[in-house]
Amino acid sequence: MKRTENRNRPEAEQGAILLLCILLVVFVGALATAFAVVVQKNSAQGRFLNGMGALRRYAQNGVKFAMHELTYGVNNGDGNIGTELWTTAGDIGRDGWAATSDEGEGNGIPTPGEPNIAAVPIGPANRDMGLFVRTTDTAWPNVKRIVSTAFDNEGIANIEVFARYDTKTPPLLGAAYVDAGTELKFGGNLLIDGNDHNPNGTPGPAPPVYGIATSIGDPAGSNALDLVAQVPPKYNDQILGQGGQPSIGEVPKVETDSLFDEFKARRSKVVAAGTYTDVNWGNWATNDFQVIHATGDVVLGGAAKGAGVLLVDGSLTLTGKTQFVGLIIVRGDMKLSGGGNQVKVYGSLVVSNSAEINFRATGSPEVKYSSWALAEAFKLLGHYQVVYWDYL
Repeated sequence: MKRTENRNRPEAEQGAILLLCILLVVFVGALATAFAVVVQKNSAQGRFLNGMGALRRYAQNGVKFAMHELTYGVNNGDGNIGTELWTTAGDIGRDGWAATSDEGEGNGIPTPGEPNIAAVPIGPANRDMGLFVRTTDTAWPNVKRIVSTAFDNEGIANIEVFARYDTKTPPLLGAAYVDAGTELKFGGNLLIDGNDHNPNGTPGPAPPVYGIATSIGDPAGSNALDLVAQVPPKYNDQILGQGGQPSIGEVPKVETDSLFDEFKARRSKVVAAGTYTDVNWGNWATNDFQVIHATGDVVLGGAAKGAGVLLVDGSLTLTGKTQFVGLIIVRGDMKLSGGGNQVKVYGSLVVSNSAEINFRATGSPEVKYSSWALAEAFKLLGHYQVVYWDYL
């Protein structure tokens, strides 16, 4: 009996080992299957996250494009990209059908699939990616709401931004600002007034500035004294403003070239050298402020009008019934003349790189400081600053 039991034991052990091997193979197979499922899931999640990351980067660029439009006034300057015709009446969701409560329906912003959206193609063609941006006013002054949307055939990324328009503070200027050492010539009856005026003729709220300002001399006061010495006594009471008569004083140096270039980057119109009569380069009454860049010597005459900023790479002559509201920067000689009290400049006249400034009048031209006109001009140098950023 003992010999029989010993013969059967190896066979039993072999069966147990075989069963154990089978179980081990099954376990390893199950483990491999589970691992493959996890890898596949993680891979899908990874692809989704990578794709969503790419969409968000595109959406961020959409915000930048919109702010560029708003700041520089390009492409209608409204900050809308592909959504110019979209309205809340078309806020019906991604499936394009109303009252289905699908993704994006009734959320107050454009969604892929809704009518009147012309998305800009982006990214690889095989992903069917697109971008559009919607910009609207808010209840806060000078604040825009920007919603940028990037999408593909797998997902949507929305970025919401509130951006505030910050303006640049004008430097301290007189009714006229000239470089130190500039030669002044006077003739006829004219008025250079540093008291604050509004373009409609009413007094402005700001304190007086110098009628003619220049940079601080070495020693202080020497540059102003040099200009005062050039003014014939009979013109003293025609240069009004801060201080005595003539109102000529020193202020911190204005970097006129840098200021010129800043405005030049925002120019809305470029004109060649020449004589221009009866032109309309902006209108302060309708809030139409422009940046006009003249590339050479310019003469403005007739009933020429302008508002905003006039940049002249050369000499400028104002004559006739010319009226300008805002800031004029001249890189060259300046000649001011006019008849019948018609030539008027409200704001400030800045002359740099000039051999002489010729204030010769056949009538009664006027240069009047206007804090309001300068503030409106320097709004054109403003930029949008992000004050809130979120992913929807």
